Amino acid sequence: MTVQQEVDCWLNEYRTLISSLEMLAMKNELNLSSIHVQMENYFVYFASILRFYERFESMEGVQVMNFVHLQVISTGIPQLQEIYKKVLKGCLFTFHKLLTEWLCNQKPSLFIYTESPSLWLKYGVREDHIPYFLSNQSCIDLIFIGNAISTLFELQSGLSDSKQLLKEYLIKFRENMTGTQFRIREFLKDIYEMRQKVGVLLLRAITENNDLSRQLELFRHIYLGGFVEYLDTFIDKSIKYKKRLTDTLIPITSSGLNQVFNDTVECVFPEEESLIEDLFSLSLVESNSNFYDRYLFESKILLKYNLKWPVNILISEEDLESYNTIFNFLLVIRNTMRQNLEAWKLLKKKTVPSALRSLVAQQTHFMNCLWAYIQMDIIDSRYAKLICDAEEKKDITIHEMMEYHRNVLVELFKGCFLNQSTSSVEISKAIQDIIKSIQRTSVFIDRYDHSDPDKFDAEVKEIESNFVFLFKPEQVSNQI
Repeated sequence: MTVQQEVDCWLNEYRTLISSLEMLAMKNELNLSSIHVQMENYFVYFASILRFYERFESMEGVQVMNFVHLQVISTGIPQLQEIYKKVLKGCLFTFHKLLTEWLCNQKPSLFIYTESPSLWLKYGVREDHIPYFLSNQSCIDLIFIGNAISTLFELQSGLSDSKQLLKEYLIKFRENMTGTQFRIREFLKDIYEMRQKVGVLLLRAITENNDLSRQLELFRHIYLGGFVEYLDTFIDKSIKYKKRLTDTLIPITSSGLNQVFNDTVECVFPEEESLIEDLFSLSLVESNSNFYDRYLFESKILLKYNLKWPVNILISEEDLESYNTIFNFLLVIRNTMRQNLEAWKLLKKKTVPSALRSLVAQQTHFMNCLWAYIQMDIIDSRYAKLICDAEEKKDITIHEMMEYHRNVLVELFKGCFLNQSTSSVEISKAIQDIIKSIQRTSVFIDRYDHSDPDKFDAEVKEIESNFVFLFKPEQVSNQI
């Protein structure tokens, strides 16, 4: 029997079950315990069919699940809907089991990357379909997480971190699933954080891999992992940082960069109160240097530190120019994330096709991964290493400290893809293309009108094609 025949057979049996349930409900003879057992059997069978779709390339499984959900909702039977939620919980356990088996047996083939991501991209989830969303989204999350970690296994990069992440994820998953209530918000938050951590690991692998085509494939993989529709719940937490000026060497600390960064954003957006400190000042100068410098005003934002002795000896004019480049890069990333947030707010007020929601979700996921990677793996870790190197040596000289500092700046440039290596230039171009695409998408959402659906379809397809297939590895022929 083919998979399609199995699905058809199961659907016929399910339709019969739904009909019998409706008749029982009309006669007030609904026996919850017996129906629970019957439905659970059918859903477990459905889960086994999904397992047969190891590549998850076909939409048949999604169509089956959608049919089931609509059938249950359309019955209007509260008891049946409660049973349905419980059975969905059982399905999630099944997928949890699949992931556990994959982890124990180390079988990356279970999560082979789909060749047709646009099929998932074009399929949206309505906000009132929370039970269905959980089941379908869990499949997608497991696919992405499994694929990402499979890639890391292949690269032999971050292997211990990957296993630890999976262990944390499985513990959280179990805690959520075995509680007296299924906590939807906590579950979504855990999944989101897990996916973002895996995205950070992939970005770390990019900097460690010298094959340019492989680097761009990793980048593409991170982008295509953003399938969550409800990231607006967590965006604020991702982009708001406490303003603190407590470190001695303020220009080279992550908190210092964050402070400068947030304050400048508040100057750029006049609706917010400016908190510029005496430690630094800002000005605009003409610049023809790079995309990040010209992003906001076609001019470069020049960050001038009012340094005092001995910090003014430690940090040279050349170092300050490097900080300016990093600062402008961070400003562009932050501003792009703000545009994403505004796009989400507009999507809440408008009825738009699911493809557009999914596109914004993918853009948001990518930017969140990039931001988390820069903050955790690059700025924070490099600064911590600088302090550690300085503290390990008791009689450190000013020249040695300057050397440590320059090494940190070199690593910051490399980690932010700002140096002039072949891979950094290519990846930086890809980031710029994504930023431009997000700008275009935000403008499009702002002026979206239902009155011309043909024009909408044509434009969204163009945006989607430029964005989804941005990182095709075959476009890159040279290697480092």
